[in-house]
Amino acid sequence: MNKATTLIRKHLEQYNPGSAESFFLAHGLEMPWRQFPSELQGGEKKYCYENAYRLAMRSGLIYCEGMVLRNFPIPLSHAWCLDGEGFVVDPTLPDPEPGEIRTYFGVAFPLPFVTNLREQIGQACISDDGGGRCPVATKYGNGDILLS
Repeated sequence: MNKATTLIRKHLEQYNPGSAESFFLAHGLEMPWRQFPSELQGGEKKYCYENAYRLAMRSGLIYCEGMVLRNFPIPLSHAWCLDGEGFVVDPTLPDPEPGEIRTYFGVAFPLPFVTNLREQIGQACISDDGGGRCPVATKYGNGDILLS
């Protein structure tokens, strides 16, 4: 486990059971990234959940939610996609500058599940309801719905 992943896991350990952070800690994985494909279109800054969802819908990529660590010290809640080889495709953040540390840690969800849960809860983010509770954990706390 690299230093950045260790830092993310320590950050997540602070949160209560039932939170998005505790769900990510229990089920999350580090996901490698590479340069954003030039043939794909990115999205608006600060709209990562919508950007990732739209990209997954358009391109067939896998939708993910979790934490991203850009340099140090605080990981941020974020959404991105995975390509068929398991690499992060992030439609929101620009590609890292040379020497920038970028670590993604999260979970991958089947797109039909994401679509259904977004409609049920009425928001773009499926891992946090804004009140400290995780809709995914409430329905699927054991991780059965996750892609491996």
